[in-house]
Amino acid sequence: MLNVKERLRALEIPTRVRGLTENQQFAIATGLGFAVPMLMFAAIATGSRVWLMVQLPVSVALALPVLWLLKPWYEGLPKESQRRFTAAPLAYYLILVTLFAWLALVSTPDGRGKAAGLLLLVWCLQFVYGTGVEPSNFAVERLRGRLGRAAPVRTLALWCGLIGVLWFMQYTQDDERFRPVLLGATLTLGAAGAAVTLKVFARVRRICTTLHLRTTDMIRSLEELSRATDTDRQDKQAAARRAWDVLEVTLLTRVDTGFHLAGSFVLPTESITELGRTLMTVIDAPHHDETKQQLAVTDLQAIRAACRGRIDVLA
Repeated sequence: MLNVKERLRALEIPTRVRGLTENQQFAIATGLGFAVPMLMFAAIATGSRVWLMVQLPVSVALALPVLWLLKPWYEGLPKESQRRFTAAPLAYYLILVTLFAWLALVSTPDGRGKAAGLLLLVWCLQFVYGTGVEPSNFAVERLRGRLGRAAPVRTLALWCGLIGVLWFMQYTQDDERFRPVLLGATLTLGAAGAAVTLKVFARVRRICTTLHLRTTDMIRSLEELSRATDTDRQDKQAAARRAWDVLEVTLLTRVDTGFHLAGSFVLPTESITELGRTLMTVIDAPHHDETKQQLAVTDLQAIRAACRGRIDVLA
């Protein structure tokens, strides 16, 4: 296993790919982005159970590098074009989800197998595309929308996956003796789905409440630091650093799930690093700088405002 990893590192594939032009990387990303749904449709159309199972990990593997390949092309766009582009992956994802769910409903009377495959693909797409693209320079602006769609999209994909599993069981086991087992599985998965749905929405409300409180604490710490005298300035600086440590942990937490790779982030790592750098500049300054503090407080106030409407201290 180690030899395989060493050989892959020796190939330096990421470095070689980054050596291509932006247009070439964009072309590769576009090809992969359109190849994935085509591969999924082909698997459903053939009706092969083996191919249906094989294409899922293959599709995920093909889709994962798409955003990484698009990054150089994206960064070269004007700011206004970047702003428009941020909605493109999410729109693409929602179109695919809607199309797959509609095809599943249409095909249900004729074939549970294809319908189950389509619904399972919706669940798979949530893992690959569901978090969308949130560049660091627009992350704070889009935080309200990200918090708002995290739970509904996650639970939609969850129910598609659960129904897909049930329909796949019906497709593979059509014996009358299997019906009691199917009924039990339906009740079990239904109860589990309802419990997880409530938990996801409660998680989003809880993280919004925590984020609001800790952002407020950070703002209060900066205000106290700005009024500090030379005598107690070091104590106020230490308190502000502790407030940032607590806030940073919250910002690094995924909104809708505890799984780091699959969940929707509060802010991307780049934005958190940038915010932390700005705050540390204000906190570590030997004297109060109103201009720098206002820049930091503006972002903190925007984060706090995005949480309003989802506050629940009892969640």
